[in-house]
Amino acid sequence: MPAHGASFDCAKASTKVETLICGDPGLSALDSKLSARYEIALKEDSDQRALRNQQRKWLRESRNRCSDTTCLRASYLRRAKEFNWITTKAEDATLCEEFRRKKDERGGLTAYGLEEKEIDQQDANWTIQNVDIDGDKINDQLLLSRMGSASRIPPDNSSFAMILSSTGQQFTIEAQGFYLIGYKSKYYLLTGDWLGEDGPLQSEAYRLDRMGIKKLCTYECRLRSGQCGNR
Repeated sequence: MPAHGASFDCAKASTKVETLICGDPGLSALDSKLSARYEIALKEDSDQRALRNQQRKWLRESRNRCSDTTCLRASYLRRAKEFNWITTKAEDATLCEEFRRKKDERGGLTAYGLEEKEIDQQDANWTIQNVDIDGDKINDQLLLSRMGSASRIPPDNSSFAMILSSTGQQFTIEAQGFYLIGYKSKYYLLTGDWLGEDGPLQSEAYRLDRMGIKKLCTYECRLRSGQCGNR
């Protein structure tokens, strides 16, 4: 069986999935690249146990359940995309690494936060005024409704709503926590969700613009319990 650079010895391929990978040059290349990225991530990430468990879960629940090359290719591409979000030095996640690093500095993003004004104390509604997201020189409507409690695992998600003045379209997102910033002449929405009582805190970064809300990445703050919430 020809070897095309897979991360394992194709001469010893013992499963259908391994056989499919070794028989397809494109899949073999994806396997090699993903394996190399995984090894780099192990060296860079302080939480190797979590990363290994994550990789085993992907193998068990995604890759090894495939029965054809189309499924395998999709599985590899999804996993590669996840690595871009999670690995601190991923090539196309530099902006998210900036956010993550500044968050880990405890307060590094505070200076970029957009001012919030309370409009309904009983229902915990807040608005952000004087912000032109879509570039039409008219302020857009930004509303935060923080329904959750102050505990780490709120009973209800909070919500963020944005209505663009240029189109009238409304976009909404739910999460346990929100933080809006103006960073390098653009606007971003950062969310936070605790993955269990002791963390880590998983954050997602979205860019806000005239097209609406675009998700950029997901990343985790791995500082010890109680520190990740300080942004």
